[in-house]
Amino acid sequence: MADLSQTPMVQGKVTWLRAMEKRDLDTFYNGRNDLRIGYEAGYYFPDSMMSLERWCENLMSERHGKDGFYFTICRQGSDESLGAAWLWHLNYKDGNAEFSIFLSDTELMGKGLGTDALNAILDFGFNNLPLERIYLTVRAGSKGAIRCYEKAGMIVEGTLRKSERYHGKLVDQVLMSILRDEWEKLDRNLVETT
Repeated sequence: MADLSQTPMVQGKVTWLRAMEKRDLDTFYNGRNDLRIGYEAGYYFPDSMMSLERWCENLMSERHGKDGFYFTICRQGSDESLGAAWLWHLNYKDGNAEFSIFLSDTELMGKGLGTDALNAILDFGFNNLPLERIYLTVRAGSKGAIRCYEKAGMIVEGTLRKSERYHGKLVDQVLMSILRDEWEKLDRNLVETT
């Protein structure tokens, strides 16, 4: 359990991020195996708790801090897992990293938590790492997610045509990013979180 009396190292206005832990797996397992959540996040088949435990152990012991940072999203003042936010595929040579997010319950969506967690990741990535570009891909039909990313200052770079199989059909994905100089120009007090 985190000491909530201290200021978190990675924090937004309403969320904070901590390293993913084994105790977060129940939340991840439930969301990943829920068709409404898991499928939308790119998990197209159910997974067992045993498999997720092995995956988490490897992720946190071998990869966290090396090829990525794998965080759990919590509300300010709470240690309860709401989902995951990752900065991964770190490429220090070219200054790039990919962002991914997963909220574990549909009730959490549309409340600004994802945008706030993204803002926290951007602050972390540009303040603490030698990154020049943070990017993501999102299914073209995910209008709410695209709006979330735009609110954080990301811009559309292009379309990856028929690049993802979604409910049996090939669909487009949108490639979005934000550059360090774009992020630096944002008035962080005006960036939307809701």
